Amino acid sequence: VGGRVEQLRYPAAGNASLLSTIYSTPPNAFPLLNEDGSYGGTSLFQNSNPLALLNADGNTTSLTRTMLATLDARHKLDFITKGLALNLFYTYDITSAYVSGYTQSYEVYEKGSGGGYTRYGTATPLKYSDADFNSNVRNNEFWGGLDYDRTFGQHGINFSTRLQSAVSAAPARLDNNRMGVSNRLSYNFMRRYFADLVASYAGSQNFAPGKRFGWFPAVSAGWIISEERFLRSISFLNYLKLRGSIGLVGNDGVSTRRFAYNNYFTRGGDQYSFGTGFSTVPNATELELANPHLTWEKAQKASLGLDAKFFEQSLSLYFDYFYEKRTDLLTTALLPNILGQDVVDVNEGKARYKGFEGGLAFNKQMGRVTLGLNGNFTYAQSKVIAINEEPGLPPYQKQVGFPVGSVAQFNSETSTSYMNRFLIADGIFQNQAEIDAAPVQRFSGTVRPGDIRYRDMNDDGVIDNLDYVMTDYNDIPKLYFGFGASLVFKGFDMSAQFQGAKDRTISINNIINSGSSSTGYINQFSKDAWTAENTSAPFPRMAIADRGNNTVNSTFWLRSGDFVKLRSAELGYSIPVKTQNKLKVTSCRLYVIGFNLLTFSKVKELGIDPEIPTAGYNNSYPYLRTFAAGVNLKF
Repeated sequence: VGGRVEQLRYPAAGNASLLSTIYSTPPNAFPLLNEDGSYGGTSLFQNSNPLALLNADGNTTSLTRTMLATLDARHKLDFITKGLALNLFYTYDITSAYVSGYTQSYEVYEKGSGGGYTRYGTATPLKYSDADFNSNVRNNEFWGGLDYDRTFGQHGINFSTRLQSAVSAAPARLDNNRMGVSNRLSYNFMRRYFADLVASYAGSQNFAPGKRFGWFPAVSAGWIISEERFLRSISFLNYLKLRGSIGLVGNDGVSTRRFAYNNYFTRGGDQYSFGTGFSTVPNATELELANPHLTWEKAQKASLGLDAKFFEQSLSLYFDYFYEKRTDLLTTALLPNILGQDVVDVNEGKARYKGFEGGLAFNKQMGRVTLGLNGNFTYAQSKVIAINEEPGLPPYQKQVGFPVGSVAQFNSETSTSYMNRFLIADGIFQNQAEIDAAPVQRFSGTVRPGDIRYRDMNDDGVIDNLDYVMTDYNDIPKLYFGFGASLVFKGFDMSAQFQGAKDRTISINNIINSGSSSTGYINQFSKDAWTAENTSAPFPRMAIADRGNNTVNSTFWLRSGDFVKLRSAELGYSIPVKTQNKLKVTSCRLYVIGFNLLTFSKVKELGIDPEIPTAGYNNSYPYLRTFAAGVNLKF
């Protein structure tokens, strides 16, 4: 049994609101504090003083209590047959959150040209805010079954069966329930040849009765080939195992509403009047039309790999090739709009993944020096095989054949998202003559010099939604990798670990164009906007209104998201044994360590972290670099 109590206090407006205020408010808009000690502000920035938000706008306190309890029991049943055992496992986890706090409002003052102050807003005294004690969550899980583990000469057999039941409960919703049975049969011969058969029969309440349970089998095999006589003569080879597996898994976490196999209504929203009175009544609205055939998303997985050790086990490596085909993926239902109602997604999507991964480690003591090297990588490609898309979609906008995923993007001007579809940018208009000679661009009222030029993909003389093109750009890297080293010499030790990603694309649209109309969309990137005097500027012209042409999703805003990071580095010193004896300690080590120390990327000059591009912008928390120092003592 374990427990934790955590208390957090933060501004009443919320951390995201505070960060957004700091980011979007120009630093020279007003003083935080006036000469007389009052909070600064203007008629345009009446609620944007970060210091006042922290000190005079109230606060919220969140008190969270968590208890985690686990019961694990095993009882041998050798009196029935040797190697048989009963296993029980049960968890009882509960979390409760009590939210309370205070509300307050503040007033700001703007100093006029005559020396006097103009007040904006009204200050109110501190008072209690409404408390909430509804965030209770209870999670229980039970596993129970039998194990059988025996060895008969050179034959080894292990069989396990488990019944699983899980429930997640909270006051504001119906319980989430799961049930299933899992079985595993393992066999080995001479501890050299291995085979496993796994089968699960799992059920979920997300599907209609009769479709709730799915059957998911898998089989795997291994061969320690280095134990064979024809390889024992290779002195530098200490261990070599070949292995492979194939199986089927299921996903019931479908991204749709709960109980989507049934039709439901909700109340509220628009109000309607009946009869001659003026009072209104709430309406009843039908949710998306149900899909009674909703079922598990499935993935057929296969892999081949090896594990090896060389040179007295100082060098070890592994390698895997994997292939995965996903079926019954949720996709939009192709039903006519004449229905007049949205419908739940259907299981008609298909996708494919394939790739390989590997890693190596080298550890060797050479005299008084101990050297360690490590590296790992994963390369994966994905492909959409089938997906339901809008009828009549041009071939160059269809997703079939392109990678799964997208570049995170959202056009705040038009409130539309285009996944991997982009307008193809073709530079910036430098003068009116270029605009007059180009196709008509219909993403803003008037196109001016300094605006982005787009290609007319269907040659109809107009740039509109039909000119978006499906691309391979993706914010999911094709290659992940890491590498590091460690060195120990006498009492000193040092280590460093790097991490990186390649073949990844990010969008800087929402970063460069961040801000609001109240601040004129001015930010730190505005100085690099196009002007008649600076026609080679990297970004289009600034505009307070009619900005749609330059904020639509296009290749103009795409950048490489590749990066290499020095994720961690550590330097330590262990004092000599003689000094330890004098201090009467068993060991003493001093160390300093840092995390996220260096980043190498193509967007570093923009002040953008390629791993989390939004970090530090809008209402996102900044990316942190952390240092720590300490002492490890053993007595």
